[in-house]
Amino acid sequence: MITVATLGPKKSHAWMAATRYATGAAIDLYPHTKALLEAFVDGKANLVVVPVYNTREGENKQYFRLFEKIKSGYWIDNIVLPSNVSLGALDTDDKITDLRVLIGNQAVFKQCEEYIGNVLADVTLMSVHDVEQTIAAIAPQERSGYGVIDGEELLKSFDLTILERDVAPHNRTRYAVLGPELAVATGYDATSLITEPLDDRVGMLVDILSEFTRRGINILDMRSENDVKTQKLQVYIEVEGHIHEELIETAVTHIENRVIGQPGALRLLGSFPRVDMRTKHIKSFGFVGTGAMSQWFVDLLEHEGYRVLLSGRSTSLRPEEMIPQVDVLVICVPISATADTVRKYGPLLADGKALILLAGESETTIERALEVTSSGVEVMLVHNLWGPQAATMKDKNAI
Repeated sequence: MITVATLGPKKSHAWMAATRYATGAAIDLYPHTKALLEAFVDGKANLVVVPVYNTREGENKQYFRLFEKIKSGYWIDNIVLPSNVSLGALDTDDKITDLRVLIGNQAVFKQCEEYIGNVLADVTLMSVHDVEQTIAAIAPQERSGYGVIDGEELLKSFDLTILERDVAPHNRTRYAVLGPELAVATGYDATSLITEPLDDRVGMLVDILSEFTRRGINILDMRSENDVKTQKLQVYIEVEGHIHEELIETAVTHIENRVIGQPGALRLLGSFPRVDMRTKHIKSFGFVGTGAMSQWFVDLLEHEGYRVLLSGRSTSLRPEEMIPQVDVLVICVPISATADTVRKYGPLLADGKALILLAGESETTIERALEVTSSGVEVMLVHNLWGPQAATMKDKNAI
């Protein structure tokens, strides 16, 4: 049986992430990140699930030191989960105004800074590694005035009275999954790298980043920190693509040999399916028109993780069948046929969906689209100023 290690206790956000990632696996719980990583390095767990970023807290402040401890194994996947933080009371008779001490861990306190400052400004904060152990150590007759701030499921597992739910809205956490083998390419990947401590020189960071950008490799994330021991700069970079892609391999080689001048200066943390912390309200696109420009955009959108359907004279899928299945309808046909195509298929769009006219503007294109779609459909005309021969959208313009 696969063993997955993560931060406890049971019903914590990390525990929920681990159980969702590996259903049916044995879950081993650890009180803090240091013990968790030691278990992975010692081979006590096949996989590790560890938080690395939170939309309210920002990155794990021990990010660099976290990966410094891992000399074998790779970052192979991610889980993004909402973190529903609530406030509970140890005493069933307590109200929010009765609380004198608030128990929680440092990360949760950081996520709830705004709420604590507005509602519990005068309450003493008790930051602990193990919330469960702390609660158990408080005698029943002494529980009055104690509150706990953590995930609602965890509070319920302690039989606490919930005083307020979702005290930190828009709160999502990214968990890294660490494993012994590098993940295989999926076609929608990202690669994370970290430098060794670098000797300082003017333009070092710009030169490192330029090796990716001039090759059309999108940089998804970049952070820097001074190494604790040497106070030399270390840089974390996350880019689109898998490490085995030629463009990325070439960029890494050039950075090590020509920019930094030190082979092995870039350490591969891992490649994994790309993750987007933003909430995507659009999940699918449908194209009417199968020309080269349609196919160019289809390839681009699929690479961005969207589901894309294509319909036209050469496909068995008809537009009438496709339109109910997609969030956005894109019409990409010759200008002379655009207005008639809009007149035919625009009325099939339901409220809440969008119509994009990927064509040059003729006299009646926009007017026809507004005329045949309901007021609940968003209409947009996009005229790109490049042809289907373009390899990337870098330095390109659109109206």
